[in-house]
Amino acid sequence: SLIAAMHGADEGLQAVVHEACERYARPLEVLDPSLAHHVRLVGDGLFFHALLRTPPLPAVELERIVAQLTEQALDR
Repeated sequence: SLIAAMHGADEGLQAVVHEACERYARPLEVLDPSLAHHVRLVGDGLFFHALLRTPPLPAVELERIVAQLTEQALDR
């Protein structure tokens, strides 16, 4: 699996992946830390969901999640 491969990867590849994760998280720094954590977890979940090629979430469910996170961001 990807996760197992990353554990066995050399330090150079791990550094590249770590940097990509940091770049992904940088825009979230403007959010409340708790909300940023939720957004990151949703993004991570969607990413791993796609990697595993499992059926995608129904569009209405994804829209509901995005609407809730947006509402939380605007309330702060």
